[in-house]
Amino acid sequence: MVIYPTNGNPIIALVVVSVSTFKDSAFLAAFRSISLSFSSEAAAKNFFEEARSMGGQQSRLEPNNVVIFIPDFGGGLHAVKVVYHAVSSYKDSLTSVDKIEISAPSEEGKNLLKDLEEYVQRYLGWDAITVK
Repeated sequence: MVIYPTNGNPIIALVVVSVSTFKDSAFLAAFRSISLSFSSEAAAKNFFEEARSMGGQQSRLEPNNVVIFIPDFGGGLHAVKVVYHAVSSYKDSLTSVDKIEISAPSEEGKNLLKDLEEYVQRYLGWDAITVK
């Protein structure tokens, strides 16, 4: 499943990954990747190197200043650290968090994803995210 924050809003992305860690469950390990876009190649490269050292050794730097963060073990906790770091340290060059890919094959994971979607829609607006 993929979560798309409206307009790539980094704050919505931060809320999504933060709220997902509130429940101690398999959902914490469900994060597969987070796609972040930057306004410059230099910022993307710097963030890529920092993200790799923050629990994303398999992360990728892609064309058009996009970093695909792929968390190592403990995906949810690493995802929160990386998105928070991007929002706080790269606020001038982070242009969007394009998508958050989650693999939640269990019934518990699917229910938690539904709870997360309802929470975000209730408190941030019905159009804050799209889940596919």
